[in-house]
Amino acid sequence: MKAADLADRGEARWVSAPESTMKRVAKEALDSMPQARTFERPPIVLKASDRDRLSSLLLTSVTIIDPQAARFLREEIDRAEIVCSEVSSTALVSIGSTVKFIHHDATSTREVTLVPPNEANEIDLISVIGKLGSALIGLGPGQTISWCDDQTERRTTVLATNSKIWPGRSEMGY
Repeated sequence: MKAADLADRGEARWVSAPESTMKRVAKEALDSMPQARTFERPPIVLKASDRDRLSSLLLTSVTIIDPQAARFLREEIDRAEIVCSEVSSTALVSIGSTVKFIHHDATSTREVTLVPPNEANEIDLISVIGKLGSALIGLGPGQTISWCDDQTERRTTVLATNSKIWPGRSEMGY
């Protein structure tokens, strides 16, 4: 039975176009799609001790970390400039830092402390291996980063930072 016969009877569900036409239509559709956005990633700096702690946390927290956050954090570690000496506590976000920042899609500022995952409460103590923590680590005041929270792009700007030693630090060998 031909497609025209099925259409006359109301039974046509799908009629294939010639392959060359399908390729042309697919190419036109792809060409007209907006290009994927490249996330803005400013230069970041990590202390060597933070790099080592983050790498260790990625290895030991493999069952509790979101795969997307782990991939993002690994990329951040790999692209960071690593410094061996201590850096001013107000110069960059590091493990134990209290950070004041603004989400560009929000109307207020927020202040959190970056901590190991076992100390996080996701209110004011943010896991350094979580999505937000991974975005903030290594930034300095005035820097903005774009990052992905599930399917939503977020833009966050660090307003201020101040490092402190958090309570569980010595227990974890840091």
